[in-house]
Amino acid sequence: MQPLTEQEKQFAEKNHGLVYSFLHRYKYNADDFYDIVIFGFLKAVQVYHRKEDVKRKYDFAFISWQYMRSEIGNHFRMESALKRKMETATIGLDERYIGTEYDLEDGFIRRESFLEYIQELDKEQRKIISLRMRGYSNKEIYNELGIKSSTYYKNWNRVKYGLNKEGKRLAKHVFN
Repeated sequence: MQPLTEQEKQFAEKNHGLVYSFLHRYKYNADDFYDIVIFGFLKAVQVYHRKEDVKRKYDFAFISWQYMRSEIGNHFRMESALKRKMETATIGLDERYIGTEYDLEDGFIRRESFLEYIQELDKEQRKIISLRMRGYSNKEIYNELGIKSSTYYKNWNRVKYGLNKEGKRLAKHVFN
């Protein structure tokens, strides 16, 4: 988001009550959700002032509520992504991995190999793996890291290629 112009700042101050109207209408606690919806409101101010066709077609209150609603939706999607967990299973030391050809000792060797590989990656690639393992989608990851989608996919493909070199089963088990 770009900084507001003086005209946009004055307009935002004049129409700031729409933020509280929105929060009240949808029964969102202002203490919890003000910081979320205000960004939608400020984006709406910019769009309304910078796109003449929008200004001609729509009332500002409508535009601002749409942007605030979008910010709330994005917030809940991100919150949901953070709650996702990778499924875990507990196994005994004498058990074999279900549906695989290697025993527990091989699993520990592969785990150590995986951890060594992770240490060789750059910081951004390690963050990508961490977010993937927590259940984030591709789009959520590159938005969270503030990188272009092309940069994300280039890094992700390098990570997957390296994992496949280390062991195809591990890559499929952890990331698919």
